[in-house]
Amino acid sequence: MKSLEGNSDSSSQIAQKRYPSAIRKLFKKFLFYRYCVALQRPLIIPEGKTDSVYLREAVKKRVDHYPVLGGFEGGNFKHGVNYFNYDSKLVHEVMDMRGGTADLSSFMRSYVEHSKNFIHKPMKYPVILVVDNDDGLKKLKDTVRKYFRVQLDINTKESFYHLCENLYLVKTPEDGGETYIEDLFPEKWCNYELNGKRLDTSNSKIDVSKFYGKAYFANYVVKPNASKIDFSGFDSLLDRISLAIIEYSKKDKICE
Repeated sequence: MKSLEGNSDSSSQIAQKRYPSAIRKLFKKFLFYRYCVALQRPLIIPEGKTDSVYLREAVKKRVDHYPVLGGFEGGNFKHGVNYFNYDSKLVHEVMDMRGGTADLSSFMRSYVEHSKNFIHKPMKYPVILVVDNDDGLKKLKDTVRKYFRVQLDINTKESFYHLCENLYLVKTPEDGGETYIEDLFPEKWCNYELNGKRLDTSNSKIDVSKFYGKAYFANYVVKPNASKIDFSGFDSLLDRISLAIIEYSKKDKICE
């Protein structure tokens, strides 16, 4: 992928990330302002792009229960929130966001760094990080404790975590232990076979002769079958996201 500085070499991109140029820093600051400060609707930042597919379809099917997340206008559905675009090359190259808890941890640190430097901060709507309640929280909890003085781990059960200003975090409901967003689907869809292959939700390398990953699940199972899927299992997560949006509309806390 061609970089902003015109060099597609991966080692050059790593160097640019570690020692960013002045223009790169400025552009990152601009994108942060656009996405997180001057946003026109609440922004949902899940762990990865497949999660956005799930949430979009769930909101459409559960529209009567979550008006703050979307609704019908003139017979057409309109989302009430934006979903972070992990497919954007700008996001990849400048904001260093490719998905996963490590990138979200870095994003939270950048949030604190950039936010304090803006004089004009409208922040009319919240930015909500949505994460699985799994082992990946280990990469987040130290950052959350250090930068926001908030306790977060696999056993904490708050509906949402207000970190600072308009930044929130929501976990998948705990249900007695580790949970993943895919757990919210009816079991039959998680067991759905594609060309004789079954879903593998692990982030490690999978045996493609036997399994397919989350991207295939999102695009070739969830999307084409959305009208048939019972998304009521997502209510517990949509409840938490909605509550965070409603809470932010009532009071605005500031990073200290």
